[in-house]
Amino acid sequence: MYDLSTSTETQITTNTSNYNPNTRPAIYGNRIVWTDWRNEYSVDVFPDIKNADIYMCTLSEADPSLKTPVADFFANITSGNAPLKVLFTDSSTSAPIYWFWDFGDGINSKHALNSTHTFTEPGKYDVSLTVTNENGSNTRIRPGYITVSKSK
Repeated sequence: MYDLSTSTETQITTNTSNYNPNTRPAIYGNRIVWTDWRNEYSVDVFPDIKNADIYMCTLSEADPSLKTPVADFFANITSGNAPLKVLFTDSSTSAPIYWFWDFGDGINSKHALNSTHTFTEPGKYDVSLTVTNENGSNTRIRPGYITVSKSK
């Protein structure tokens, strides 16, 4: 492969059949253009490229919605006296469309991007968030993330 913008060559295949050094693949912005002879279609426009087909591929970064999401979150406070009201904010990546929060005290919240939860009993609570999109799901667990003390 020959990159016009950097004038560098990179080997992209070990197949040397029908290789013509005059028809090297070229890169134009986010497009690769090349010729080959796989279909044996005859065109007499360029005598040195007889029976060649011209191909083009457009390169682009994958759409975030095509990736499996990566779960992450944070809380506005992580410790305090009972009853402790905490706002959990989703900071996941790759376009999740479903959220499942587990607050570690037997209560959970489904389908809420962000969630508010009140911890009523003293203790340390593991909090987790599972996010899902059409390509899969991912869970972030924060052990002992919330610490609730007895009311004074």
